[in-house]
Amino acid sequence: MSILLALPDHLRKTMLALAKLVEARADEVAEITQRTRAIESGYLNQLVRLGYVKKIRRKHHPSLIVKYIE
Repeated sequence: MSILLALPDHLRKTMLALAKLVEARADEVAEITQRTRAIESGYLNQLVRLGYVKKIRRKHHPSLIVKYIE
């Protein structure tokens, strides 16, 4: 939980939504946060760069999926 406290509010909201879903696309996270897909995609990429989220490419799924790392 201390990771969440270290994050800025906008990334914390994204991280909490992703934690509920465990694995999701940006559009699925955007549904929960009520933000646009483009904004969530940017925030998820920031979380990937910070090392809190991992990108997963599925063979039969064209969209990029991100996974919450515990």
